[in-house]
Amino acid sequence: MKKALLLAGVALLMPIRAMALVPKLSGTYAMTYNEFCQVTLDIANGTDTDSTSSQPFVASITTVDDGKISVSTATATFTPKTGMVSLSATGGKGSILIVPGLSGPNETMAPQSFSGVAPYSTTATTFKLNGITFDAAYGMIVLGVAKYVSFTAIDPAKPACVIQGTAVHQ
Repeated sequence: MKKALLLAGVALLMPIRAMALVPKLSGTYAMTYNEFCQVTLDIANGTDTDSTSSQPFVASITTVDDGKISVSTATATFTPKTGMVSLSATGGKGSILIVPGLSGPNETMAPQSFSGVAPYSTTATTFKLNGITFDAAYGMIVLGVAKYVSFTAIDPAKPACVIQGTAVHQ
């Protein structure tokens, strides 16, 4: 009887212990990596002095930040022993807001591609990639390896931008 209770107790504790483990990213994943930035405008008001009512009006609008956007699809190979990931990505980037006469030609949507190697690490609730710490939700963990991760963060270098991505094990 004591042996059966002990085995039942161990069986109950196993899922709790498994949940406490830090999921690994290992192998090749199909990945999305997207960055969206807010549009910021500077608006100067004026007052119509030619009329008797002195009506305020918008004298000028200047774009401070026209809201950059970048979307990428990548193949990422994670190597836990080295803590490095190699990426090969393609996608598009540009500005959300195009203002005729103010926006330059490099602000329209254009293709982009990049590849490289970057450090990464994981905790139970975060994913760190190339120095940026993301909030992460891991799914379908098999033998400690997450087969899926979704991640988001405010870009520390650009606080008006949010980065969002997913990675699915292949």
